[in-house]
Amino acid sequence: GHSGIRQLLSQIASYPEVATKAVQGLATHWAYYYFLSRLLKPEIAPSIENLKPFFLIGDSHILSGAWCHFKIRGETHYLHPMLVTGLKAWHLRKGNEFLTVSNTDYCFKSLPPGTKEAIFVCGEIDCREGLPGALTKGKYGDLEDAVKQTVTAYLEALEELEKRYDIKLYVLSVCPPSNPKYRDRAQATYAFNAALREGLKGKGRFLDVADDVTSAEGVVKTELVCDGTHMNRGVLPFIQREVDSLLT
Repeated sequence: GHSGIRQLLSQIASYPEVATKAVQGLATHWAYYYFLSRLLKPEIAPSIENLKPFFLIGDSHILSGAWCHFKIRGETHYLHPMLVTGLKAWHLRKGNEFLTVSNTDYCFKSLPPGTKEAIFVCGEIDCREGLPGALTKGKYGDLEDAVKQTVTAYLEALEELEKRYDIKLYVLSVCPPSNPKYRDRAQATYAFNAALREGLKGKGRFLDVADDVTSAEGVVKTELVCDGTHMNRGVLPFIQREVDSLLT
């Protein structure tokens, strides 16, 4: 939880310069350190003692809400992260055996018996890397086709996970980029969220905070930027509003 993470971040911050440079060479590790150090720096860790967990499953964007207090049907819980590092929506397509698929299954198998609901977060890496890269390589005719195929596979995979683990998943909209120079990412994110909105219409599963967190330029609003990729804790009230509207 919070206290253990804070202690680890403090230890890393006290590393001698040579060790810090070595850690910076591990791109993913350093990215997580930078994200978490910025995310947790201004926060006083809330006590989660005696609170029930509500689970966030998915990519690193789940950490924006991790360990925070959160209301579920009026009762205070805490958001417990189940992280699948590097998860793309496209990874979850039927027949794929990439390691993130195994890690996703492990997260579901690790849930306490009787867990019937969770929030699922995925798609930002598709919009940042997967979709623009696939279009550059000519794998799709256009962005609309790329997004349609990816989101269709993603939603089919979520339905299968729900059946396999007897759980209801609430899908969070995808976080837009933080830098306006990444127009392709912003366009992909807009299209991806539109496809999710259409695919989940009427199902009571979509936690749609896209308009709340996105500026007129198509990027994360300045006050919500954490580390250049993720959002800070400011996103939580919007997610809480969406959960309140669906979980009655």
